[in-house]
Order: sequence, then structure tokens, then C-alpha cells
Amino acid sequence: MAKEHDEARSVARSLEGSTINTLARGKPNTVLAVDDEGIMVRARTERLVTWETVDSVIDALLLDGAVRGQDLRASGVAGGFRSAFIFSLLAHTSFAAYSDGTLALTP
Repeated sequence: MAKEHDEARSVARSLEGSTINTLARGKPNTVLAVDDEGIMVRARTERLVTWETVDSVIDALLLDGAVRGQDLRASGVAGGFRSAFIFSLLAHTSFAAYSDGTLALTP
């Protein structure tokens, strides 16, 4: 597992009980619980965002250097349909930054 995967898990644990807003539309996502399976998130409904899903977005980011939600969805990356929350989560890490719809690796 890459260090970025470990950092994402640590950040998620630090956000447990907190609400983070999506970056493009400012919609609230509450981190209800974090466990070995993933992150239980409440947006409109409660849903488990698995670590496999988060990891697939991190892997795409590490491979390409930058990702957009619609590109992830089009290419079938598992995290594409939860990209708004995952991008918000990863923007709290030291390795990613969000701007104009794109999540990119930080230099």
C-alpha cells in the first residue's frame, strides 16, 4: 500500500464526526464512521465508501498526476460516482489539491 493510501485513512479517521463540503458545489457530507471496510458517509443518504473505491481514485491520481470526476466515471474507475466526496477527502491530504474540477498531485 502506498503512503498516500495510509494518509487518506488517517485523514478520514481525523474527520470522523465532522462534515466536509464537496468542493465544486459545497454540499455537506458527514463522515459518520471509519473502519477497516471504508467510510460511512451521509450526504442525501448514508452510504459506505469502501477503501477499494478511495484507493482506485488515489491510484488514478498517482498514475495520471491529475483526475476529474467525469473522467473517472467515463473510464469506469470505481470511485467515479463518489468522486465529489473522495475529492473533498483527498484535498485534506498533503499530496492532493483541488482546483477548477480537477484533483491534482501537489508538487
